[in-house]
Amino acid sequence: MSARPAGSIEITEAVLTPDGLQLRWSATIGKSYAVQAGPSIQGPWTSIHEQLAEGTSLTWTDPAPTTQHSLRLYRVAESDPSATESLARSLQLADAVPVRLGELFVSHLDTCASAIYLASTLRGGALTTNGTLSQSGIQWSYAAAPADALEIHFATGTNLTYRTRQIAGDLSANASTFLNSGHNFEFEAVQTGVQDLRFTSRRPAGNCNISPWGAVAGTLVVSNTVFTIDVQATGPYCFETDLSGYSLLQDYRTTGTVTAQGFRLTVDHRRRYEAVGSGPGDATAEQVWMAHQLTLGNDTYLWTDVKRQKSFRHGKVSQWEPPGYWSATGQIVKNGIPIATYTYLPAGPPSDIYLRFLLRVGAQTIELERWAAY
Repeated sequence: MSARPAGSIEITEAVLTPDGLQLRWSATIGKSYAVQAGPSIQGPWTSIHEQLAEGTSLTWTDPAPTTQHSLRLYRVAESDPSATESLARSLQLADAVPVRLGELFVSHLDTCASAIYLASTLRGGALTTNGTLSQSGIQWSYAAAPADALEIHFATGTNLTYRTRQIAGDLSANASTFLNSGHNFEFEAVQTGVQDLRFTSRRPAGNCNISPWGAVAGTLVVSNTVFTIDVQATGPYCFETDLSGYSLLQDYRTTGTVTAQGFRLTVDHRRRYEAVGSGPGDATAEQVWMAHQLTLGNDTYLWTDVKRQKSFRHGKVSQWEPPGYWSATGQIVKNGIPIATYTYLPAGPPSDIYLRFLLRVGAQTIELERWAAY
């Protein structure tokens, strides 16, 4: 049950779910919200959850609304987060955008190619990019409609729609063979209220001295905020193998823009990944450079000389003790004035067994990555 005294935020929805009582309320991006609970309209009120708004509405679920309380009232209070807290979250989001988009790109490529292969298999081998795939347990069925798209109905209730604009390559064996061989693949991925994106993947034939190219464009909704995306990535790729082992090099640069209301990020992100292996073990090294530009309101933030690097051997961190391979350097400059720095914190007090990449914004420290040292 909700109680709304003067000055509080209206709870627009309260729904009992298997996970508890789900509350929803309208929000303003950048504001901080505290869910408070009390036994009566007179209180006493206790804050039981706090959240910073990254969208125009927020939800939270109380896992035990009635099992531990005979009567519980709720209200939501709005406040302004500290300027440092709000800025730190925006800088953290900008830092993570290229990686998250890369994961989204790989996930949709694999899902769409796998769906086309499955639909084609269920139709006797004819290339099929339309119809409906429905999941029931571990089984899949196929229906011919619709004629202009391939819909996927997962058993979880999630529905995805793919519209293939171009597909060329070897899809005779499986989706993995298709994606790891020369291909031209372009499609749209639509999920109502979540995403409307166009993906393009072009990979030349061969395994070395090639430069694959990929792009993502369209809209994506995150925490009720609509982001408009237009990014692309390309760079040299080489995979070689013989009886002595293998070697892999990926060195690609991601550029483009990601925008939302009050937020414009011009992406400039380079990732170089190398791996060599023989037998059961391997060694890997990764270097990342960033030269982003972020506009928040009237302020401009520039990533200057930012670089992070790390290495692993046999699946465990290696060369991490200073002055080893692991490092993080560079800063973020606001309107010409440095306001944040990248640092690497090795294992040992105060980080204990973990290696950490950190972003220090004023007195606040954000953990960007954490890896166990042992």
